[in-house]
Amino acid sequence: MSRDPWPPQSGTRHALPYPPESELSLHDYIGILIGARGMITAIVAISLLIGAAVAFLPSPVFEADALVKAEEEASTLSALDQVNSLFADQSPVNAEIEFLNSRRVLGRAVDNLRLDVKATPLYFPLVGEFLARRFRGGEGDLAKPLLGLEGYSWGGEWIEVAELNVPANLLDVTLTLVMLDSQRYRLFDPDGELLLEGQVGESPQPLPGTADLRLRISGLQAHPGSRFNLVRQARLTAIKALKDRFSAKETSRQSELIRLTLSGANRQKTAVILNEIIRIFVEQKSRFLSVEAERTLDFLQDQLPELRAAMERAESALNDFRLKQGSVDLPLETQSVLKSTVAVDAQTTELRQNRDELRQKFTEAHPSIVALDAQLTRLRKEKRSLISKIKDLPETQQQMLRLVRPTFEGIIDDAVGA
Repeated sequence: MSRDPWPPQSGTRHALPYPPESELSLHDYIGILIGARGMITAIVAISLLIGAAVAFLPSPVFEADALVKAEEEASTLSALDQVNSLFADQSPVNAEIEFLNSRRVLGRAVDNLRLDVKATPLYFPLVGEFLARRFRGGEGDLAKPLLGLEGYSWGGEWIEVAELNVPANLLDVTLTLVMLDSQRYRLFDPDGELLLEGQVGESPQPLPGTADLRLRISGLQAHPGSRFNLVRQARLTAIKALKDRFSAKETSRQSELIRLTLSGANRQKTAVILNEIIRIFVEQKSRFLSVEAERTLDFLQDQLPELRAAMERAESALNDFRLKQGSVDLPLETQSVLKSTVAVDAQTTELRQNRDELRQKFTEAHPSIVALDAQLTRLRKEKRSLISKIKDLPETQQQMLRLVRPTFEGIIDDAVGA
């Protein structure tokens, strides 16, 4: 196998595959660009078209927002405020945000506004919806179909579905409604099979094999031959779709203000949906508070006769004791012990009631319950200390203290109620 000598010997000439860079001038570069002007123009034009399509063809997304003030539930238990102070880092609006995102609120919005029914005109691919949005006709006007394509919507078409119930096998399935004339229409399944034929404002009779299908169109405007896509979503599917567009967040730490945002393709409909969510939230919360207040009132009314009878018995026993022993007054120190004992017992009762309420929602390891247990332990120690002081009192004062204490508690309750 022959090989070229290296380094080349004198007298041997080798041609380079390209001319040295020093031989290319500005004139040569300009010539290259001019020679490729067609390809460069095409690339620039395609890039501009793609940019314009991305900027103008997609449907616009509107966003509605609102602020909600989270009202912390008023509690009759003063000890609850002491526990909440231990967990100031925990925002009081977390429960409100969870409730706003729950199916109890979003699900009712879906049901009330029938958001599980989707009815949209069929547009020409890529540019049809863009042209329809730019149509500026008056009420009742329709854009003329381009190129005679009457099966598509070009602007001004709309449909109002008053009822759409489908069998389980047609849930989340796109059905096609074809406009026959200004009042009549036909509904087809994805395979092109006729499901029913009806008239605007009436409930058509289902065809054989479609007994579970119900459709009532309350309003319709389109050219004959225009098509609409109808979908009846499963309830959970509709709720999830709404939840994906909905957001509830606290504006800032410990602000107790919740910012609600909802995005959508229709400006007016998006605002209507958000207002409905807020209305349902306020209604449900008011109903819950009303039920809780009624339960508390019923409980107090049930306990009131028993408490009144106990109060009367205590007053009678105290009066009998004073008649036997003569006028007996408690020293200031004993009165202080009495007040402390009543206060400790009242706080203990409040904490236990609060613990029972929290225990229905959380486990024993929850921080709020752990804090309540710690306070109950502290109150038990304080109660034992007070009992020791009472045991050191003279027998007469001890007996007087036992008789006075129920009356004293009643006086406190009457003062608070006033």
